[in-house]
Amino acid sequence: MTLPYIARAYGVPEDALFEALTIPKAGNERLSVKQLVIKYDRDPQAMRQAIQQVLLREQGGPTPGGGTP
Repeated sequence: MTLPYIARAYGVPEDALFEALTIPKAGNERLSVKQLVIKYDRDPQAMRQAIQQVLLREQGGPTPGGGTP
């Protein structure tokens, strides 16, 4: 999956994903997350967690501590 695909699928801004991963958008829009991990020598688990954090933040996901106010 590419970051633009993830952004569209989850309704979050592409720029937020690229920014969170500190990866330039230019030239990387068509690369899969796996390809980005290799290209930028990143830890796959850390990349996945960073993407998940963006999805939760941008979608207004559960707050730390859970529960309802």
